[in-house]
Amino acid sequence: AKSFGDLMVKIQVTLPKNLSAEEEELFKKLKDIRQKQTV
Repeated sequence: AKSFGDLMVKIQVTLPKNLSAEEEELFKKLKDIRQKQTV
C-alpha cells in the first residue's frame, strides 16, 4: 500500500458529571501522583 490519503479518526471521551466526594478526592490524588511522575 504505497498510497497517500487522509486518515479519519473518531474519538469519544466521556467525562463523569456527578462525582461523589470520595470519587473527587481519589481523582485529585491520582492527579497529584501523575504530576509527580512527570516532573
